[in-house]
Amino acid sequence: MTEAEKRLEQIRSLTETLKREGFQDICYYMIRTQRVQISVFPGASIRQEEMNDTMYSIEASYKGKKSRMYTNHPEETKRVIQVLKESAEVYGQAENAGLIYDECTTEDISFFWNEPEEIIRTVRKAWEKTKDASLILLVQKCCYEQNFREIWMIDEQMHRVCDTDGYHCFNIRIAAGKDGTRSSASDCIYGKNLQMMEIEHCVDRVICEAQNSLGGEKLVSGRYSVILGGNVAAELLEAFLPAFYAENLQRDDSPLKGKWKKQIASSGIWMKEIPEFDKGRIHRTVDDEGIPVTEKTLIQNGIFVQKLYNRETAQKDGVPSTGNGFRPSVQSDVETGITNVVLGMKEEQTSSRSGLEMEMKEGILVTRVDGVFAGADSTTGKFSLIAGGRVVRNGREAETFREVTISGDFFECLGSIKKTGDELYTTEPGAMSVLAPDLWTGKLTVSGK
Repeated sequence: MTEAEKRLEQIRSLTETLKREGFQDICYYMIRTQRVQISVFPGASIRQEEMNDTMYSIEASYKGKKSRMYTNHPEETKRVIQVLKESAEVYGQAENAGLIYDECTTEDISFFWNEPEEIIRTVRKAWEKTKDASLILLVQKCCYEQNFREIWMIDEQMHRVCDTDGYHCFNIRIAAGKDGTRSSASDCIYGKNLQMMEIEHCVDRVICEAQNSLGGEKLVSGRYSVILGGNVAAELLEAFLPAFYAENLQRDDSPLKGKWKKQIASSGIWMKEIPEFDKGRIHRTVDDEGIPVTEKTLIQNGIFVQKLYNRETAQKDGVPSTGNGFRPSVQSDVETGITNVVLGMKEEQTSSRSGLEMEMKEGILVTRVDGVFAGADSTTGKFSLIAGGRVVRNGREAETFREVTISGDFFECLGSIKKTGDELYTTEPGAMSVLAPDLWTGKLTVSGK
């Protein structure tokens, strides 16, 4: 009997026991996670960490009340029954019947695991290159992670939906120093295996950013033409993605209320959710409600064309779910979520970063911001953030600036984009999977000195 067969038999037995105890509408949500992380430290020492964990969410109704528990050990039947009965006194009235899934399984549940020795050679080489670069004082993080997840959803009739998800990630953070000043920079990239990832380019990019961010003073307050670095653009886009969620549009908590099928970004701008994007982190075929996940366009030629729905919000608007019902964790309820969201522009309206700077001539390049989730309001589109970067003068990067406040409206920024960069940057692990290029946009207010 395979591990999967043993797991199903265990759940089948537990379900029968729960039914005898008076539970109804029983359903299970399970995530099995396998992770291997390899990190390099000063002295080129290597640390390898491994995890293999399975977590269950068990939901049911008991005497008309909702019950729920989370466990790594569904075989502990007595404890499961006890906790479920106790939780029924906490959650209150059961409003909905249990889910009934249209059974489907992922055809290919394989995941490509690179050998540790191969990864160690690559990560050590990256660490050495960073350490030997001029002005670099410290490699704070240099690691490679392989992460594979198996997701199961099972209803009371033992109908099941199975999906898999996995990624490889290289993540690096370094610090530079000169004449008593210090700076830090970080970057990460994703792929489906080591061979697909441009690790050397990622290292070069982070070294360049750390070196160029040294020193700097506050800018004179005023209005500046701006290029938002791709990492900043991705971070801001993640913060404002909830504006596209149907639940927020239905509650009037979105700056896009009333703007569906209308122009919200510059002509040529597109934004897509791409579940199988090679450089993305999330690769799902169904969401956590058993709905197929498909590629979709949210912005087409600057026009807002797609809202994001889960089952509940789709029902309110009388439309099908878009397959965006996801749980942030096993312990969470289903919310609106995404796989990989990518922002871009028509190819003829893209350029290298240096090309954007040459065309802009005068302005600023913003390469880092702090406090995005405190200073960005997805209900209004407004942001006010501590920022740093470089001044652009005569089409070239000049002196560094730091600790200024930039403020504006994110959707006004989208609407005034002139060109974008030709290289994607991504959010770090722990954030939503969002990718964006450099954005040459209109003017922003800078509060400095």
